[in-house]
Amino acid sequence: ICSVPPGYHQYKFIIDRKWRHNEEQAHMTDLHGQVNNWLMITKPHYHILLSTHNKDILDITMYVKNEMVH
Repeated sequence: ICSVPPGYHQYKFIIDRKWRHNEEQAHMTDLHGQVNNWLMITKPHYHILLSTHNKDILDITMYVKNEMVH
C-alpha cells in the first residue's frame, strides 16, 4: 500500500520479471504503444481524526458528508 497524490496515474505490475497490465482493470495504450493500467485519484471528502487517549488502541473516526463513521 502506498500514498498516491491526487491526479491521473498510469501503472503496471511486474510478474515473472515481466511488466504486465491487468486486463480486468481500466487500461489504455500510451503514446509509445505501451499498454498501462490507469486511475484517477481525487481529494478525499472526509477528515480522519486519530485519538490518542489510549496508546494501546488506535481509534479512527471519519466524517463523511456530515455523518460520523466510527
